[in-house]
Amino acid sequence: MPLTLADAFLIPLFAGEIGIPFEGMELMSSLGAQEPPLRDAVAAYQGAYRQTGARVGAQVLDVELRLTRSGLAVPSRPNSREEYLRWSDEVVRQVASLTGPEQPQGVLAAAGRGIGDLLQTIGRATPIVSAVGPLGAHPGVDAVPSSGRSGRSSE
Repeated sequence: MPLTLADAFLIPLFAGEIGIPFEGMELMSSLGAQEPPLRDAVAAYQGAYRQTGARVGAQVLDVELRLTRSGLAVPSRPNSREEYLRWSDEVVRQVASLTGPEQPQGVLAAAGRGIGDLLQTIGRATPIVSAVGPLGAHPGVDAVPSSGRSGRSSE
């Protein structure tokens, strides 16, 4: 069966989305030992990422089904961030092997990949933004006058 429009979009999209817990755990682990409140935020995110295992597993199976249905090779399932990176690259390469930028499937595959990458970026940024909030204002923010961002007085 040829690569459907839906599969051309969803395979790369899911490949990006599946990486959120892999990338998130890597980020949280890279922070090392922390003091509260950051320690509490890191622990909460690590717990949340661990709870996504069944959903991520189901998405990997979904991608495998879509690849198989399109006659594409199915890479080994990822169990670590490094394996995920190889898996994701191979999944996207498989889709790209059937399409190109001049075909609707190619356009949808590029859009799916872009959105999947965006979801991953948001997924990495969310814990940082939420963890920084309880730590207090950034010194540079306190220096900005309340009348505007320019730093110039209204006189």
